[in-house]
Amino acid sequence: MLSALGLIAAGRRRDVTRTLLLENDEITAERLAKEVRNLAERAGEGLEDAGSAEIEVVYELRYAGQAFELPVPGPREPDPASLREGFEAEHESRYGYRDPGAGLQLVNVRVAAAVPGPELSPRPAGGDDLERSSREAVFDGEAVEAQVLRGEPAEGVTVEGPCVFELPEATLVLGPGWNARVDAAGTILAERGGSGE
Repeated sequence: MLSALGLIAAGRRRDVTRTLLLENDEITAERLAKEVRNLAERAGEGLEDAGSAEIEVVYELRYAGQAFELPVPGPREPDPASLREGFEAEHESRYGYRDPGAGLQLVNVRVAAAVPGPELSPRPAGGDDLERSSREAVFDGEAVEAQVLRGEPAEGVTVEGPCVFELPEATLVLGPGWNARVDAAGTILAERGGSGE
């Protein structure tokens, strides 16, 4: 149930990447803005409310000759000098130095479009149509009389085990020594011993 709820409530996100392999003077504001525009359009395809999607951009850069690039988040229309500064600060943070005289390579541009999930409000707890009965049940090899609650319990209902909740979609068995109470959203909160509070 939690997985299904997560699928319903989760935001939608789509990531796209383009490998460019641009060096030094090829890294221009116009070229980058054009690439990001195209990638943002692709990332938004298939997303509901794509027009309101938040766009995240990451530029993956490296010094010429290096085997690995570093991710540098940036705006949709970046200034190449600011990108270099962001890369060099990240490089210094990771490796302890920067090399202002080295050539710079832009390897990949990654763009993500993210749309937040819907607002969910919990369904209020059930009403007063709870059916109560009892029957014999076996716990740890011992037969005991267990109360049975059938339907959707209302907020504030408290019970002591042994008890069987026969809910519309599931069954919950509360063993001896357990207590339970129902909160405002209809969730049954159970704990061993105590008063269920």
